[in-house]
Amino acid sequence: MRRLDSIDILRALCIVGMFLCHFVIYTSRPGEGDFPEINFIADQIIGNWPAALFLFLSGASFALSTQRQLAAGKSPTEVRNRGLRRGAILFLVGLAFEAGVWSPSDVFDWDVLTTIATALLLLPLLHRAPAWVFVTTAAALCLAGPVLFSAWDGASMWEQADDFQPTAFTPRYILVGYLVAGYFPVIPWVGYALVGYAVGRRFLCGETHEGQRAHLAFAGAALMSLGLGLALINAVFQPAAGLETFVSKFNFYPLSPSLFLFNMGLALSTFALLHAAIDQRPAERPFLGFFRVVSRYSLTLYVVHHILLVVPQRIAGVVLEGDQFAFVYSQEVIPPPISLGLAVLAVPVFFWLCRLWDRAKGRFSLEWFLARLAG
Repeated sequence: MRRLDSIDILRALCIVGMFLCHFVIYTSRPGEGDFPEINFIADQIIGNWPAALFLFLSGASFALSTQRQLAAGKSPTEVRNRGLRRGAILFLVGLAFEAGVWSPSDVFDWDVLTTIATALLLLPLLHRAPAWVFVTTAAALCLAGPVLFSAWDGASMWEQADDFQPTAFTPRYILVGYLVAGYFPVIPWVGYALVGYAVGRRFLCGETHEGQRAHLAFAGAALMSLGLGLALINAVFQPAAGLETFVSKFNFYPLSPSLFLFNMGLALSTFALLHAAIDQRPAERPFLGFFRVVSRYSLTLYVVHHILLVVPQRIAGVVLEGDQFAFVYSQEVIPPPISLGLAVLAVPVFFWLCRLWDRAKGRFSLEWFLARLAG
């Protein structure tokens, strides 16, 4: 079964969005310095949607992969076991990523990789459930997230508004961080992957007509409007304490219901529109080569661009200041206009490297290792 260009386009856009966001915020202090507007655009506008869309696409891709394997003659048990192996391996990669790129003390900060891995561990067990189970579960996670964050005192694990620092590596702190309080906790973030799977199974693995794709796009627009409406009500009317948990402003850490809904709607609408415009009208378009190759190595690019941005600054911090995090996300190392320019330049450079990697059949990329270890 061929790759779907709509998925490749969206996944590549996620990577480009992460480049533009991380190049700026990792080399300067967000909200401070001489160019706060650039930090705001990189952090609050460009940076607010790629992780949600990445998770949504992981669910949609799992639906497509499951159908492909079954069509190739593999048994449901083989497909399930392969999915579980991939999820387990990616979970370990996520922990190693936190420990190696950031520091061993950050191993349980819970990056988006461990959340994607959790989704890949859940979906093989739930893949036969009806679509309403995935949708209602995602809605329940959206509502439960802020409630459990408050009930389990997740705020005590955040040293600052953007710095997750559990006070002790006890089972409780590890579990609470994983479930509701880390950077990308399972509740509510895994909801994106659940909905992505339900949508992928219906629209990528079954017959649909134009009206259904239009309905999906309108549903996405409605969710975006609802999320934006909740944020505006919060800003204008300042709801009572009992309501502001749900009638919330846009907030990324922890993820607020308003931003969860807005990003879910964005994922649904962009997927529906691209699926109708690209997948349903297949043609060889000149620009697709970029999106295909970047999407193919998205996991590798995600890890490599973090290594290139974070590790040199950690080393410089130890050598110059005696503190490995003296520079990363702490002070302006590069003026934001220059870091944003470097991010833009990095996109064609990484594309060129991916083309070279592709000619070598992707050997030793993370995707290559994952395919061989998972079977």
